Amino acid sequence: PGDNTQISLIDSNHSFGDILMYEELVQFAKDNPNQLKLWFALSSKPDDREWSYSVGHLDQKMMEDHFYLPEGDKVGTFL
Repeated sequence: PGDNTQISLIDSNHSFGDILMYEELVQFAKDNPNQLKLWFALSSKPDDREWSYSVGHLDQKMMEDHFYLPEGDKVGTFL
């Protein structure tokens, strides 16, 4: 409570099964849309589910598109 730090997280993995805590992260991002900007990237699209996130390697454009812009000391970025 009272902490408005904004966190950007790009979780890049080989396959969907490699993502740790996927459901929990997605739910936390839904519950805190102004504080957690969440994005996933996989090496290849999963065959067994819809995938609306990135496929391929993490690159500069992906970071520019999915990170909060730095604003003082209230923004954290995690890769």
